[in-house]
Amino acid sequence: MAHQSAHWAACSQAMVRPPPNWLKMNVDASLLPSNRAGLGLVIRDHEGKLVLAVGHHIEHWDANFVELLVAQAMKDVIEDWMFDCTVIIIEGDCSKVIVWLQQLRDHRYKIHREIADVVLSFLGYFNQVLFNYVPRQSNRPADLCARYALDRSFIWKFVSDSDVPDAFTSLLREESNRV
Repeated sequence: MAHQSAHWAACSQAMVRPPPNWLKMNVDASLLPSNRAGLGLVIRDHEGKLVLAVGHHIEHWDANFVELLVAQAMKDVIEDWMFDCTVIIIEGDCSKVIVWLQQLRDHRYKIHREIADVVLSFLGYFNQVLFNYVPRQSNRPADLCARYALDRSFIWKFVSDSDVPDAFTSLLREESNRV
């Protein structure tokens, strides 16, 4: 397991499918000067297939906090079967937030667990959680979800649904072709 985790961290700069029984969650947020914010989350399985894409519309003023709220928003869409996965990989393109999340399990950072309005304790129910920074180019589907969520909240479970934009399915297809 440790070998696979180290290998994944080394490969995270490119779109790499996780091993079987792992899930990959890409997160991103968009914030407008009007304080309208969109949270984007894309969950894929070990074959790179879409499990779920979510966009959540909120109002907030702090860009870093909005990025952190995407991780919290996962708890509202996690399905019970996901807790049985060997590893959950959470990737995002905001390095400050990824570093903050990586420090969650370090007892020296107790303040992380005490911040009001952010509840991430549900992450402890997973077998193992890896947090990885990825460049924006490797986070484009989550970025698109965050931008769509500036206008409305949504959940997409199947790429064939009529409300899923062609731009999103094209990004998923493009990433699958690069792997």
